[in-house]
Amino acid sequence: MFKLKMSNMPTKTFQKVDDSEIFKMHAFIAMVDRMADEMLNSNFNLSYSQLMILFMVDKQKEIIQKDISNCLGVTEAAVSKQIENMVQIGYLLRTPDPSNRRKNQIVLTAVGQDIFDQANRFLVQKAEDIFTILEPSERQVLDLALDKLLSKIQILLKN
Repeated sequence: MFKLKMSNMPTKTFQKVDDSEIFKMHAFIAMVDRMADEMLNSNFNLSYSQLMILFMVDKQKEIIQKDISNCLGVTEAAVSKQIENMVQIGYLLRTPDPSNRRKNQIVLTAVGQDIFDQANRFLVQKAEDIFTILEPSERQVLDLALDKLLSKIQILLKN
């Protein structure tokens, strides 16, 4: 049994169903996602999914909604709703795509860039706190293993 206790949240328990790698990865990802969402929400009034959209926009500088949706593996409707929320609070701007007026490019505002930088630094530090349990050599092995697994999944998804 794995437990996750956030400061003001009840303990969330994940029942250990079996010892398979896939379950362990799922439990780890679910717990990290929840922790990130709760920490970002309480510290920045930002959800993890919003941070991931800001991350995509920051890395691409000018990106269309469909590309964000494809990169994050979520529906365009879900991305559209989050983008609209972040446009309303001043984190993002929609600008007409010069190559296709039916599409809008999504760009960070100065306020959006600032909140992204702060929230991303905060989350990277929290992740670093988690990974300090691993020796440097274990982290290298984990990194290589994750790269291999991600490559394999990408190949399988193409078939």
